[in-house]
Amino acid sequence: MFIIQLISPNHDTFRFANADFALAHALRRFTGALFITSAKFFSRIVISYDVACQYSIYLRRRFEANFPELADLVDFMHLLIPKKHLDGHKDDCKYRFSLNYFKGARRSHGEGIEPLWGETKQSGGSTRQMNHGHRHDTLNDFHNDWNWTKLQGLGMFSRTQNFLLSDRLSRVFTGTSPQ
Repeated sequence: MFIIQLISPNHDTFRFANADFALAHALRRFTGALFITSAKFFSRIVISYDVACQYSIYLRRRFEANFPELADLVDFMHLLIPKKHLDGHKDDCKYRFSLNYFKGARRSHGEGIEPLWGETKQSGGSTRQMNHGHRHDTLNDFHNDWNWTKLQGLGMFSRTQNFLLSDRLSRVFTGTSPQ
């Protein structure tokens, strides 16, 4: 399964040019030069987007007009709404576009990029007066630190989970109960 999260700050119901371009760029990057051949490696392409219910309506038609070499990939795509955004949708959307009911994505929340925004907003005061290049470098450093910290936490999480799993397995095989 291949997951893409789209974020469009100004999504208009009928115009998704920026989101289409971002999706086409991501598909080109991850499928390589042999678009449809290499994409068949993925059984599903899951796209998490706040307005997936509206975005999916004319997606094939828009891709055939603007990105004809990628239009066949639309058949592999499953557009879903991130869990935090489901409450703002109609009941029909909640069931048709929910990660909860999609095989292989139930435990995912589809909000991969948004937790970073709260931290990024804090850098606004110090980067506001910077020139473009300095601001870009500062934000890159900020995001690199965020990713490094997250990566270190992943190692601790993995070690903890391995310890708990090995402890649980040893109790199962020895027949002892937890203390």
